[in-house]
Amino acid sequence: MSGLAAALCAVVPVAEAAPAASSGQWVVTDYSGNFVRGGGVTSYTKLGTGRYEVTFDRNVAGCSYVATVADPGNGLVYNPGLVFTAGGHSSVNGVYVETKNLGAGLADYPFQLQVQCGGLWVATNYSGNFVRGGGVTGMTRLGPGRYEATFNQDVSGCTFAATVADPGNGLVYNPGLVFTAGGHNSVNGVYVETKNLGAGLADYPFQLQVQCGGLTVASDYSGNFVRGSGVTAFTRLGVGRYEATFDRNVAGCSYVATVADPGRNLVYSPGLVFTAGGHSSPNGVYVETKNPGGGLADYPFQLQVAC
Repeated sequence: MSGLAAALCAVVPVAEAAPAASSGQWVVTDYSGNFVRGGGVTSYTKLGTGRYEVTFDRNVAGCSYVATVADPGNGLVYNPGLVFTAGGHSSVNGVYVETKNLGAGLADYPFQLQVQCGGLWVATNYSGNFVRGGGVTGMTRLGPGRYEATFNQDVSGCTFAATVADPGNGLVYNPGLVFTAGGHNSVNGVYVETKNLGAGLADYPFQLQVQCGGLTVASDYSGNFVRGSGVTAFTRLGVGRYEATFDRNVAGCSYVATVADPGRNLVYSPGLVFTAGGHSSPNGVYVETKNPGGGLADYPFQLQVAC
């Protein structure tokens, strides 16, 4: 991987593979809250400003839901926002999603949602307690807003995406932020921090998804590639602006990301991350990171692509 990391300091031309086949449950929406594309989606409803319900082709009540504010094409997210998830309000096949502005008010934002029912994942409650998960052997609340999930395998080379999310089918009334890192106790662990919008540690329910293969990227604090899967190039385009290129066409896929330490340290300065289709090719994913005030700034992130 060290050779690849060195090669990925600049864009490496690659052949564009055929689009990846759809698998699993995911959805992409636009700025008006309309459905754009998805996998396993049977219906989609905008319930009101910043409130949506996606219905899938299977029961997802026992699964996890991670989402990111994201442009559905290859544009920019000029106005940063927040996204939260919960179980469906209409049926066990549904996922409820809310988007809010940085002032915590409901507002329409485009989002991309990925549902994970198998593999490695965890859902917690408002007190930081384990609710459900896949491959989980231990869950510890280390203190306010600090948690460690332990899985049944080494995940140190994987990526970790998370969302503040109600573990049932309620609402997240008090918006918060979530950040991830490698485990502090073992290579089987993932460390998670939740913070309020003022950047103070506080307990929030979250849902975490771990991907060890597929199409993923982890970057560092300077915007450099650290590790990933299916990656052929990674470029820092400028402050807070990056493009990851994969070994296939991902234009018809979904992209979720989390601000995350690439090792097992802490994210001291909280930030926001947004995704879009590649600006250079259909094999790419464009990523922006911003400070809580909405300004572009370099933050480490971890990206997961689902097709």
